[in-house]
Amino acid sequence: MIGDFRYALRVWQRLRRWRWHLVVAAIAILAYVLLRHQRTELVDFAVPTRAALRAVHGEPLYRPEDGHYQYKYLPAFALAMVPFALPPKSISEPLWFACTVVMAWALVRLSLRALPERRTQEATLIALTVLLNGKYLVKEIAFGQFNLPLALLIVGALLGIQRRRGILAGVLLAIGVFVKPYSLIFLPWLAWSAGVPALAAFGLIVVGGLLVPAAIYGWSGNLQLLGEW
Repeated sequence: MIGDFRYALRVWQRLRRWRWHLVVAAIAILAYVLLRHQRTELVDFAVPTRAALRAVHGEPLYRPEDGHYQYKYLPAFALAMVPFALPPKSISEPLWFACTVVMAWALVRLSLRALPERRTQEATLIALTVLLNGKYLVKEIAFGQFNLPLALLIVGALLGIQRRRGILAGVLLAIGVFVKPYSLIFLPWLAWSAGVPALAAFGLIVVGGLLVPAAIYGWSGNLQLLGEW
């Protein structure tokens, strides 16, 4: 009996340690089931995946039928979305949905680590974050938006600077430029906080990313795409 009690106690302690993960997983599954009854697709996810298929075939990326989503990505980002564009929609959308849920959870956890002086318990901070920002996180996930990966990259850059890894911060912020170009507004902060090595890493990644589509479109075709953007 004592052995069974100790075993049950250990199981309970492990469940407590993973309680937030289980709650997030349950909410994510419920949200996806409800979402499928309300929408036919993840709206913001659809345009980059269509662009990825165009890039695979060397076709023009920016088309009027994409509406206001038309110029929200750089050509290299279309190539980065190829792994999500090749599988059938029935596989790629749940996969991206799962990725955004993981990114939302990772964003909350990494944001806690980035706090310079934490005076409140982690569980309380997580609950307050979900309470105050839950609406926006749900919208990000439900629409398949890309602000979550951008936020994750920026928080990662912040942690890199805090740990004196400026080059890593520069690389992460540069990747963010291809997810959402307006992340360039963080460039002065990077220069002030991490100096020349971080700026050099940032510049190399950005230049490399701008050149990558030339492998498919050729030099002049890539310049045309960048000019259209």
